Amino acid sequence: MAALGFAQPQPFEWSQNATYSLIRLRRHYHDHFEYVSNNRHAAIWIAISNALQMYGFIANLQQCRTKWYSLKYGYKNLEKLQSGQNSHNQLISNLTLHDRLFHQELSDEFWLRTDNYLFIDLFLNKF
Repeated sequence: MAALGFAQPQPFEWSQNATYSLIRLRRHYHDHFEYVSNNRHAAIWIAISNALQMYGFIANLQQCRTKWYSLKYGYKNLEKLQSGQNSHNQLISNLTLHDRLFHQELSDEFWLRTDNYLFIDLFLNKF
């Protein structure tokens, strides 16, 4: 039984606009993810969550991270289906509406780009 006077928080539902905003923010912060250690990624997800709140979308860092990984999985899943390739006979799940809607927005696969080698190369060439 809920305490009197306190409303239960409503789960956040990802609208198309919120999802597009998440993708664009994740693209904007990509280099931050590349240059900090994994244990510092939570701070970046908090920044993304805060930015979404400025647009009126109230999603916490875990919801943002979960949605992001779901979008990436859906993108990869759709790529496998479209190419007819499934070299490891991995399970391909049913596509969701978001898998289809946001496929083009993710088609540049920006999260695969890594520039760390440039930093390392510059660092090594100094010595």
